[in-house]
Amino acid sequence: MKVLIAFFVQTKSSTMMTNGSGNAISPMKKLSCQFTEMKETMKHSLRVVFYLNRLLLVLFLGFLAAPAVGILSDNTGQIEGQAPTVTGNLQVLLPDGKTELVDNAMLGVNQIPGQFRVSSSTEGLELQDADGDAGLSAVIDTQSATLTWKLDGTELTSAQLSAPFGDDFLGQTLTLDVSAPVTASSESGKPTMAEPQIFTRSYTLLVPVFTGVYVNAKLTHLSHTFAIDAGFPSTGFTGASFTLNISGLASDYIWSSSNTSWVTVDNLGNVTFTGQGDSSPVTITATPKVGGRPQSYTFTLSDWFTLNEDVMQDWSNAANWCTDQGMSQPTVLQFTLGINIRGMGSLWSEWGGQVERGEGSRFWSSEVSGTNAHYAVVKGNGNVYSSNNTNIYNALCWLSL
Repeated sequence: MKVLIAFFVQTKSSTMMTNGSGNAISPMKKLSCQFTEMKETMKHSLRVVFYLNRLLLVLFLGFLAAPAVGILSDNTGQIEGQAPTVTGNLQVLLPDGKTELVDNAMLGVNQIPGQFRVSSSTEGLELQDADGDAGLSAVIDTQSATLTWKLDGTELTSAQLSAPFGDDFLGQTLTLDVSAPVTASSESGKPTMAEPQIFTRSYTLLVPVFTGVYVNAKLTHLSHTFAIDAGFPSTGFTGASFTLNISGLASDYIWSSSNTSWVTVDNLGNVTFTGQGDSSPVTITATPKVGGRPQSYTFTLSDWFTLNEDVMQDWSNAANWCTDQGMSQPTVLQFTLGINIRGMGSLWSEWGGQVERGEGSRFWSSEVSGTNAHYAVVKGNGNVYSSNNTNIYNALCWLSL
């Protein structure tokens, strides 16, 4: 309003103006024209302001409605959001490169700490993506992994890392701290790859004081010593026995069995099966008499055998005798892995000369070898022969526990 008044005063005090023909234009008419022009200008300006306000309102509402995690990429148009994430545990493999290490496990005395490795398997990991992107995967950088072995908080030396546990740590508890970078990624979305994340895991592990499991036999060449971590025994029969070899004197320990109904142990670590076994784990414990951490050895049977030592029978009668016991005749593989082959999972291969009982030289198997013939296994070496069903041997019966 002040502008219009000033404009009016200025116009009124000015000299008379002329048009293009030289005719004078009155100040009032000129004022009217200029006022009309100014009004049109103001209308145009108001329209511009109105549309700008509407545009700003639309943009503001659109911003409020948009997801908090996504913006448009300038060059690709892909939605940018959160990178995929990964949780879970690393896995460590034993020196065999296949078996996974578990916490609170008993280490093998012949295993070497420097031969343990972080697994590249992602089975222990779980992947997530907040944006719902597809094709999630993870990579463990095993080349950058670290494994730190310690005894009472002190790291093992390079010499100890390259020597069997049994050389330095019998009866000791070790810790293992593991770390490795893990990178998660997705096939869609953006970003498709997360920054590497350092995963860690710790283990508490026992090196047993036991140095092996000795299976004695009347003939020395049929005796055998299994590694403490071999899983012996998995088969059994009444009268079977083995000895837990121990560092130092067995008499320095108090020995006990967790299942005395069919397993006994004497003060020298000799374990004997005195009756029908079952599939429950059995733990033999050796407690130092002068104090210290008790040492234990646990085994679990999967197969039980009954040996008919006193009666010689043809194949048919031997099969019937096993049926009467609620059992069946074993296959060749359940009896032996081969001539003089020692190992786990077969009766002779585990117990050797201890199965050489009774008068006969062979046991019948359940497997047919020809017309009116079945395979029979030699007690003394685990060898296998085809035998006529009328031949007379001892019956051997098998039961899955």
